[in-house]
Amino acid sequence: MGNMVDLENARVQYATAVTKLDAAEQELKKICKEYNASVEAKNLAIEQAVEAENSSKANMGRYSELSKEIATLQELVQQAKLASTQAREEEAKIYVDFDMFKKNLETRLTGTMSKIEALQKEIEKVRTSDLNYGRTITL
Repeated sequence: MGNMVDLENARVQYATAVTKLDAAEQELKKICKEYNASVEAKNLAIEQAVEAENSSKANMGRYSELSKEIATLQELVQQAKLASTQAREEEAKIYVDFDMFKKNLETRLTGTMSKIEALQKEIEKVRTSDLNYGRTITL
């Protein structure tokens, strides 16, 4: 009977060991799944970091391009302002020149008109004088 008890004890110990082994195996599978999930998350995080770095580099390049474009546009705006100012100055000069030309013409016209009036008065005097001379001769 001693052998039977030993055999029964061995069977119970074996069953307990198998149960513990199954539990340990389940725990190991769980740890493996968690490890694999952790590795996947780590790889995903690394991939996202690389993508973010590439995106950042691309954005820095685009920022640099936009900065250059902005500087060029600002320079063009300054050139346009300068050209506009110069055009206004030229326009003002043209108006001044035109006004001076107009005043000069008006002065010359006034002088010419005065000379014409004086000549007309002279002609009238000569006519009157000729008429009086003609009357004197006929009388």
